[in-house]
Amino acid sequence: MQKKGTRKLVWWIMENRREYFDRSKHVLHFAKALIFLSDSQLKRWKLWSEAEQIILPDMIKVISLSVNEDLAVKSGLGQEASAIEKRRDLRNHVRAEMGISPHDILFTTLSSINPGKGQLKLLQAVAMAVEGFEEHVESNISLKNTISDTRYIQNSRNQGRMRLLIGSVGSKSNKVDYVHKMMEFISDHPRLSDVILWTPTTVQVAALYAASDVYVMNSQVCT
Repeated sequence: MQKKGTRKLVWWIMENRREYFDRSKHVLHFAKALIFLSDSQLKRWKLWSEAEQIILPDMIKVISLSVNEDLAVKSGLGQEASAIEKRRDLRNHVRAEMGISPHDILFTTLSSINPGKGQLKLLQAVAMAVEGFEEHVESNISLKNTISDTRYIQNSRNQGRMRLLIGSVGSKSNKVDYVHKMMEFISDHPRLSDVILWTPTTVQVAALYAASDVYVMNSQVCT
């Protein structure tokens, strides 16, 4: 075991759920520093640690996730004319490769596929939009606000189809049982097969950002 003064590990903790704390709590003391994504996440981990008398390192930082400058440039996210043109060219190229028309509305969610990310709830919401919102309201009353502006979805039908891109196929963090539930739901709603696209696990996401119209954040948004 290393002495405290020789520790060099900086541990960036990405997860909010208790199961990940339980997996890692026995080795947290090996880290020289811990980094969290938000103050609320840090507070949660501190409370769990105190309850189990686990001593965290003295050095703790909060660093929020964001789209960094390099990713922004590659995606053409800037507002200058050159960036806008680059974004348009990249968007058109990627969408053409995926078979998405210029008028389609592309929703994208990129993350491991598990209950904490809410992909099944998103599928249910998309089914409501694709198959007709009204016929699902009574049996899915809790889903009425899952997508914040249904008028936007309904209006988009006049311009093109709604499409949904889901990642990350093949991720080791995917929950097999949850994926099976999603596939069963898709099987029960055949029209979704014409809407959904899948993408494998990748860190090359700039092009996918550029091709998307709406990006669904990947941590407990659709719950």
